Amino acid sequence: GSSPPSESLLAAANVVPVESPEPIKATVETLLRGRHDDEWVYWCIDDKYPLAFETESLESTLAWLPSLDPSFQGITLCRCRGLTKQSNLRRTWSRRDEHTRSPWGERFLHRKSLQQFWLPSFLRVGFIRLVFDLIPDDLAQAHLMDNYTGARSSGYQIPAEMKLLVSEKNHMHLGESTSRGVLTANLVQSLTSKGLAVPENFTIGRRYIVMP
Repeated sequence: GSSPPSESLLAAANVVPVESPEPIKATVETLLRGRHDDEWVYWCIDDKYPLAFETESLESTLAWLPSLDPSFQGITLCRCRGLTKQSNLRRTWSRRDEHTRSPWGERFLHRKSLQQFWLPSFLRVGFIRLVFDLIPDDLAQAHLMDNYTGARSSGYQIPAEMKLLVSEKNHMHLGESTSRGVLTANLVQSLTSKGLAVPENFTIGRRYIVMP
């Protein structure tokens, strides 16, 4: 039979496995070791995965990154949840009244907080380090990181000299893989449609969580 997906992935020529400690803060520090602060990386945790995206917008953004000056720290192409116009309070909390126009004419809004930091994004290494420096080393549970990464209006505010952008229009559709430790119905559907095995050590739930 064929190798499990994880083994096939690790065997790929363009994949470098990195052994790291279990806590997420230590894992991130290990993955970024030796990387320059100005380097761009694709930030994507395993709890959110792409369902669909606009290839042209993604490629245009990738081509734009090298030309951005150091004040630009990140770009997100999925605009959902706290990054939308749900209320004046939410807008004031999560975004500034500023925007940057891309070379192809699209408006990218300036983010004010770390609201939705966990969405897949292009981020500079130095910015990821800054965020994880906010998190205590002895954090008891992973979900408590939201207390330090701006999930609440009292959280961290991005300095005025930093530009963290989100596209005004949504270009990515994402699925959440788990909810409170239980597999989402959409993940099971996605795995099954691609002929991948559903993990046996998880409970399968009924929630269907996609963004936006």
